Amino acid sequence: YYMLPVFLIVGINAGIDPTLLAFIMIGTNAYGGSVTHYGAAPGPIIFSAGYNNVKDWWTVGLISAVVCLVLNYVIGIPWWKI
Repeated sequence: YYMLPVFLIVGINAGIDPTLLAFIMIGTNAYGGSVTHYGAAPGPIIFSAGYNNVKDWWTVGLISAVVCLVLNYVIGIPWWKI
């Protein structure tokens, strides 16, 4: 989240619509927390308890991120009429 303002400023200076850019940046920023075992606050707690290993975590994270990304592009963008 610390780099979000930097990327927003760069995008705005490049001529991208600020509202659209903000929604895209915030929407895609959430994928990092679900993909890795250290990307979100509860991740290290759940991972250190030994419920799953790194390979399983990254596999499920990748699958869920791809599914969410496809849903956002197939359903979300037409719904928002972007």
